[in-house]
Parts: sequence; C-alpha cells; structure tokens
Amino acid sequence: MENILPWFVLKSVPGIGNHLFKRLIDCFNSPENVFEASRKDLLEVKGITPRLVSAIKHHIIRDSVKKDLDLVIKKGYKIVTMSDTDYPHLLLQIPDPPPFLYVFGRLNGSFKNIAVVGSRNATEYGISTTRRLCKNLALLKMTIVSGMAIGIDSAAHQGALTGGGRTIAVLGSGLEIVYPAENRKLFHTIAENGAVISEFPLLREPEPHNFPIRNRIISGISLGTVVVEATKRSGSLITARLAAEQNREVFAIPGSIHSFKSTGTHTLIKQGAKLVEHAQDIMEELSYAIKAPHEEDKTGNETMERISHLSSEESLVFEALGPYLGHIKDLPAKEIGINIEEGFKPIYTNIPGKQKVIKSLKQAAGDSNDIYLAPDPDREGEAIAWHTAEVLKKKGRRFHRVLFHELTKNAIHKAIASPEDLNRNKYEAQQARRILDRLVGYQISPLLWRKVKGGLSAGRVQSVAVRIICERERAIQAFESEEYWSITAHLEDNAPPPFTAKLVKKKGEKIKIPDEKASSSIVEELSREKFTVEKVQKKTTKRNPLPPFITSKLQQEAIRKLRFSAKKTMSIAQQLYEGIDFGPGEPEGLITYMRTDSIRIAKEAAFQALELIREKFGEKYAPDKPRIFKNRKKAQDAHEAIRPTSVFNTPEKVTPYLSKDQLALYRLIWERFVASQMKQALINKTSVSIKAGSYLFTASGSTVKFPGFMALYMSVDEEIESKNRQAKDDLPELDEGMVLKLNKLEPKQHFTLPPPRFSEASLVKELEENGIGRPSTYSNILSTIREKGYVDMVKNYFKPSELGFIVNDLLVQSFPEVFDVEFTAKMEDNLDRIEASDVNSLEVLERFYDSFQNTLKTASTDMLSLKAVGMPTDLVCPKCHSTLTIRVGKNGHFLGCSNYPKCTYTRNYARDEKGVIHPIEPSSDEASDRVCEKCGRPMLIKQGKYGTFYACSGYPDCRNTQSVVSDNEVQPTGVTCPEKDCDGTLMQRKSKRGKIFYGCSQFPDCNFAVWDKPVAKECPKCGAGFLLEKTTKKQGTYLSCHTKGCGYKQKT
Repeated sequence: MENILPWFVLKSVPGIGNHLFKRLIDCFNSPENVFEASRKDLLEVKGITPRLVSAIKHHIIRDSVKKDLDLVIKKGYKIVTMSDTDYPHLLLQIPDPPPFLYVFGRLNGSFKNIAVVGSRNATEYGISTTRRLCKNLALLKMTIVSGMAIGIDSAAHQGALTGGGRTIAVLGSGLEIVYPAENRKLFHTIAENGAVISEFPLLREPEPHNFPIRNRIISGISLGTVVVEATKRSGSLITARLAAEQNREVFAIPGSIHSFKSTGTHTLIKQGAKLVEHAQDIMEELSYAIKAPHEEDKTGNETMERISHLSSEESLVFEALGPYLGHIKDLPAKEIGINIEEGFKPIYTNIPGKQKVIKSLKQAAGDSNDIYLAPDPDREGEAIAWHTAEVLKKKGRRFHRVLFHELTKNAIHKAIASPEDLNRNKYEAQQARRILDRLVGYQISPLLWRKVKGGLSAGRVQSVAVRIICERERAIQAFESEEYWSITAHLEDNAPPPFTAKLVKKKGEKIKIPDEKASSSIVEELSREKFTVEKVQKKTTKRNPLPPFITSKLQQEAIRKLRFSAKKTMSIAQQLYEGIDFGPGEPEGLITYMRTDSIRIAKEAAFQALELIREKFGEKYAPDKPRIFKNRKKAQDAHEAIRPTSVFNTPEKVTPYLSKDQLALYRLIWERFVASQMKQALINKTSVSIKAGSYLFTASGSTVKFPGFMALYMSVDEEIESKNRQAKDDLPELDEGMVLKLNKLEPKQHFTLPPPRFSEASLVKELEENGIGRPSTYSNILSTIREKGYVDMVKNYFKPSELGFIVNDLLVQSFPEVFDVEFTAKMEDNLDRIEASDVNSLEVLERFYDSFQNTLKTASTDMLSLKAVGMPTDLVCPKCHSTLTIRVGKNGHFLGCSNYPKCTYTRNYARDEKGVIHPIEPSSDEASDRVCEKCGRPMLIKQGKYGTFYACSGYPDCRNTQSVVSDNEVQPTGVTCPEKDCDGTLMQRKSKRGKIFYGCSQFPDCNFAVWDKPVAKECPKCGAGFLLEKTTKKQGTYLSCHTKGCGYKQKT
C-alpha cells in the first residue's frame, strides 16, 4: 500500500478538490511527481495558486489518513486509483472523477454498465418491473449499477443477481457503514458478484450531502441511466441530470398517469428521455457503444449459457416475457370510447407504448398453431388473454387458457397440461364493468368540472365509498351523548379470591340508570340488601378456527395486526405470489393467488397441513380429517383461499429470503391457514347470577381448557378477548344459595359514544358486507378517494374533507340511484350473474342506461353550480342580509354572498364538531417591537397564505419581510460561531419542516449552520472551538470535530 499513500496525502491537502487533482495528475502523471515538482511548474497548472503551492510543499501526513489506510489493509479492501487499469475508464471522462475508489469485491473496468435508479418508496409495479428489466439486462451481459438504497435500487441489484450477472453498488457512505443496515446481506452478495464502491473514507456516515456527490459516480461509470419511478423532487432526477451533463443516455420507464411516483419519470420523457418498455430498447440505443471489439465480458458469457439451450422461437418468447405488466388494449384515455347506439360496443385501442410488446408477441407466436395464454386467473387476466388472442388471431390458430393459481413447479406443469378454453362470460363481465365505469365516470366527471372545479372525478364505486364515509361523519355530528351510570358490587366468599359483579336487572327487567341521583338511590337501597348466589352455570364451549384468508379478510387483519394499508398488503401479497428467490434456480411462489372471495382449499393442501400439525404440535392438535369450509352464496369461488403453496415452507425456513414486511405478511397467511386445520379450542365458562333484593347482578369468568388452534394463531378480536379474559378477576368456587360478603358498591358515570369513524379495516368490512366492489378493487378504492382529496386520514381514520362533503352532496342529490349503496351492490351481483351466464351483459347495460341518461340530462341543467350560484347555507350576509352560499374558486371553497356581484362579501370558513359552518374573520395586522433594518419603519405581524410573517409598515415603498419564529423555537447554545470575522453565536432553530438545526445569530449576514448539536468543548486535536454531538445506530452517541480533515472523535 506504500504507493497508495501519496494519493491519500494529496487528496488531504486543503483546497485540492477532484477537479484540481485530475489536472495535476494529467500534468504530472502521479502524486509523487506533484510533490517533487517545482513551484514554477505547479503554478502553470490552471487553478493552482501560490497558497495552494505552499500547501502542497508543506503537506503533512495526517493521522486520519494513516488510520484509514490501516483499516483498509486490516479489512482487506482495495484502493483503485485513476491510474489503475481497473479504474472505470468512463468515470475518467467526467470533469471531477474521484482520485481513487474504495472497493469491496472486483472492479474490472468494464464499460458495459447501465445505471438503474428510482424511488425508495417504490410501488409493486416499480419493484417487479425493475427486477425483470435488470435480470434481462444481466443476461445480455450488461453490468447493473445502482446505489443499494431500499426500493428500486435494491430491486435493480437483486434482478441482476437473479440473472446471474454482475452488479455494482455505489455508496453514499464509507464501506464500513452499510446503509441502509437491512441491506447488509445484499452488500456482501453484491461484493461476491461484482463490487461495492465508495469515494468516502471507510467510516464516513451516510450524511445527506453525500448522496448527490455519490450520484455523479453512478451516472459517470455508466453508458446510460434508467429511471424507473421518481417524483418531481426525487434524487433520481439528479442522477438523470448528471448523466445528461456527462453526455450519457437517459432512459425512463413510464408509470400510471395517476401515480404521484411517476411524475418525475414522465417529466424526463417529455424532456426527451428514451421511453423504455423492455431490455431491448436499451440495447438498441446503446448498440453504438457495446459492440467495442476489445471488450470481453467472461461473466456475461457464463450467464448467457443459462439460456443458450433455447431455440430461436423460445428466445423470442423469453424476450416477450420481459417486464411487461397489464393490458395491451384499453378504451381510449381522452374519450368515452363506447358506441352506445351500437349496443354499447367498446372501441378498444392499443395502449400507447405497447406497440413493441405486441410486435414481440407476434414474433414469439410465429407460425405456431397453438398459443397458450396465462395472465392472472381473474376477470382482468381474462380480458388480457382475449385482447392478446385478438392481436394474434389468424386462420387455423387455436388459443388455450392456462390458469396458474399458484406459481410452483408442480402447479405450473399441471396447469399447462390441462388448459381450458377462453372464458367468454368472464371476459364479458369484465367488459361490462369497464363500460359501466366509463358511462358513469366519463359523463359525470365533466359535469363536476363545469359545476365545481376542474380535476374532480366521480366513480361508480369510489363515490359510493365516499358517501358511506360522509354519512357516517354526519351521524357522528348529529349524535347527542347521553349520560348513564353503572353499579359494580365488589364481593367475596369466605375463601379468596374477591370478585366483581355488574348490576343488570331490577324485578326481572333490564335496568337503566340515567343519572347520579338515581344511582345514589339504588346504592343506598342495595347497601341494606343481602347478596345471595341465585344460580351458577358452568359449561365448556367449543371454538372453531377461522377459515383461511380471502382478500378482504387479509386486508382487514393486516391493517389491524401489522398496521399495513390495504394497498401495501396487496403489493406485498403480489410479491409473495409471484415468487421469492431461494438461491439457484427460478423464484418460487410462496402463496396462492391473492385476489379471491373463496374459502375453498385443495384437499392436498389440507392433508399437508395435518401432517405438519402432527409433526410440530402433536396428535392431540390434529383432527381426524381435514376441515372443510363452506362459501357464502355470493362468493365467485374462482380460486382457492389464500394459503401457503407448501406449509413446509415455514416462516422460520423462509426468513433469510424475505424482507421484514414480506415475512410479517407471510407469517400471518401461513399461521391462519395451518390454524384453520387444527382442533377446536375448548373454553370453560362460568356465569353466576347474584340476587340482592329485587336487583340482579351477574359475574362471569372463563379459562382455556385446551388451546387447540389458539396455540398457533388468534385473530385481533380473539386476542382482545384473551386479554380481557386475563384481566378479569378469577371467580371462586360458588354454590347456589351461598351468601356473599359485600365489600363495596362502585357507581360509575358513563356517556354514550357516537358511531366510530371508519378505519381502512372497518371500511373494507363495510364495503364487503354491503356488496360494494370486489376483493381485487378494495385497495384501489381506498387509495383513490384519498388521492382525489375527498377524504383525509385523521389518526388512521377516514374523515371527509370539505371537498368530499360538497361533491358527495351534489352527486347524491342529482344521482340518488346511481350512488345508492343498495343499487351499487345489486350491480355487482349483476356482474357476477354475467360471469355465471345467468344474464346477458347487453340486458344489464341497457337497463342501467335507460334511467341513467335521463338523470344525467336533468343533472346537467339542475345541479347547483358552485362556481356561480353556490350551495345555500343557514348563514346571513352581515353586509346585505342575503343568504351566504358555499362556492368553490381557484383557491378552494369559501363563503360568498348570494347577492354577488352587488355584494362582494366573502370569507373562509370552518366546520365545528357538529358540522356547523363558522366564517373565519381575517385577523388584523398586529404591531411589533421590531424595526425594519432597511428603512427604519416599524414592522407589522401579518397573516399570509403560508402563515404568520413580519412585513414592513412602509409597504409598498419598502417590501422587506421576515419570518416569525417563536421564542421557544430559538435557543442559545453558548457556542461562538466559527466563521472568520463573525462575532455571532450558534442558536438552536427549527426549519420550515420542523427539523432542528443550529445557525448563526447574525443570519442573514452569516450563513453558517449545522444539523448536529454543537457542544462548547475545544477539540484536543486541532483546537477548534467546539465539537458536534452525533448519534448513529452503529456507534451510538459521540462527539466529533467539525473541522474538515481533523477526524477527532470521542465517546460521550
């Protein structure tokens, strides 16, 4: 490592950044030559000043440099300098390449690199698309470069590894600080199959400013950068911008136009980024670069051997099975796309961007006479199969429908061996749903645009969900709480334990105690009575386990037990269904298809569960034969219940291969299924009736005689019951006629409670019980009503927004039947009947549209316009005494006078807990003790769009403003500002987003600020006036010097 030391020393010279370092090496070839060069020669290098020459000539070897080098040697890492052959030569082409890289693994200087980056909070679509794309790129000899962050980065690395290829992770921290910590296993796997690299010292923490610096390396060592999912403010767009500045290609994968996470990628496409659908798009664009004759990639050749046995036709199929998700045809986005006059004929068009997919499918089909189609086994999958068949249709060609209910080797072979015909009834049910949704959404939404404001939408099912939430909120607002009292007797027999009993009846009738006066009277009367055991009942009840999950029940239980949203639950379930890599070979699906309303299970799975139960819990927990569950009448029963594909894939066995969230959901599914095949639980219950004059008290208790299935799994409700049972007093042995000792009577005041707001779990349950939507649509419904701003989440419960109330009231008033709960449920039944061939789809559509078109015509003229007329309220205008109405403008809803434009009175408003509207009076300007530093006039406290601020009273002549920060948000630290010629002190402040930072009291004249807390303690190494208090998971809390290059640390 001796020849490495000069590189470290030159890098540590103050003022020598990456630009100057590169110029010096270009001029002198090595750091040693730089140190030996004359002052005259050094000054000829652009950017080198006399001060820098002195710094170079008087350089010292810092302790931090020695320690870093010693740690590199101790840990076995490599240092690759820009003079080494392994240094990425593409990186040398950027203006500021790092002089050297810390390397864990093997960095071979290959230029066949493609960067893949995106959101940390990626969607299911983003993750699966990234994995498939990177797997295919790896098979095509490309090295995948990313940042090892969670989300898209991790998926990119995993995809490359699955394809048997190389991958490079570029860190925003030192190699000794694996970030994020949960990717430690991935960190080592990447090093074994490529390299983990960083330009930061080994112990550098992952500080925020490191990542933009890191991003230039990701783009710099790559021929192009692919962005999968990104918002408009995503760090991935920094990487894309850097790639463009480095004259590299920029690619973007499109997402849903409704997804916030796709706004950044769509912006890139608008700006000229290459739209990517599959690996071949990238390879075609980079063909000019990757055909370099001097480059040999042995790893790529090895990975290609894995698919070398495929025929040319099979290779086309392999490429066709790339990262393509969803439909290839749909109704047009910008028009209704339904020919109503011709029997509601849908006008399908190829989805923009899917032309290459269709071309690949046609090439894959070739001249084959038999085509096997295997999209998801539901209505949407059936529609995809039909549209694919239409695209590939030709004379003599036969189409076969393959249904994969689980993605395991045996299930796939079995499904291919017994294909079915395409299911026209299922396709027509899906098509009828799409037509109904279009008829409602594309004709009512424009009405809302005209009457309320642009961008609003109505949906046949989503608007009913909003109505349910609004009606619950109004029930809460209308609720009047009533007082009532309870009386508890604290009793005991001669033997312990003491216990409690509740007063329930008087003279055989249920008792109601309305107030304290009545309670006191009863307590006085009871204090003179004798408490005698009238009846003792003992029985053992059997409790059956719950059936395996259907979609809605899985969503509800995951929300309550795991705190997952419905959307997150379905996303993770999709990952478990599609397959998890257990090492060499293909991924294995861990669960059956996750969109189902059936509790039916395969006999083989039930017998497998019994075998595991006997092995794991013993014979006494296993029933003699499998337990069979009966479906409710409305269940479609197209698929099994959600269960593990093999119960022998226990949670403990699969733990190393799953993320924390994947494991939590898999454990829930596995335990529920196995428990469903275990014996009943036996509960001993005791209830006691106690007579006191004309009053009757009851006490109860229960104990678990045999846990049965509860030894493995209890639902949330069963867990609550179990905790209540444990919290209750144990009952002593009591006999009828026994006289009890009264210790005390405890009266207690209560108030009736309003109905609760809906949580995600209870709303899914409400939709399911009312027949609104279907299991596969619940998560989309919940996401859509939030994204549209119709509801807010308040402490994990749905609360209608003001916009939600306004739109709901207009829709229910104008379309009472369309958005009626019972009507919507009936329409869902009709769709089921279409699939079951009990009714013709055209008949259902005609019956619906006959009444709908008349209602729509009436609403077009009669629906209130909130842009002009407004929605009347009970409030009176204080200026002209006309009625105030709710109106909607460009800045939202407000109260306006109905006598407008003669009266221009307007106010913002708010609703109280009873839903009553109250105008908000604008606050007047307040005087302050501040003086404008620009003109000397007094400063006023004003209210603006973004809150309170100081403004000069001399406006508009003086436009000076200042932020208002309360005294408790600014606290002195006692540390002097380190900036030269500044006599300020560091103050604790809050950023606009509420994050604590420490800035100079002389701001804005001095801009010094740090995130870490300064401590008034001198650095013993360099003499700096203070140290910074830092905390990391790995090192705990410690003090470190803020002076660049010092490196002093001290444990607190």
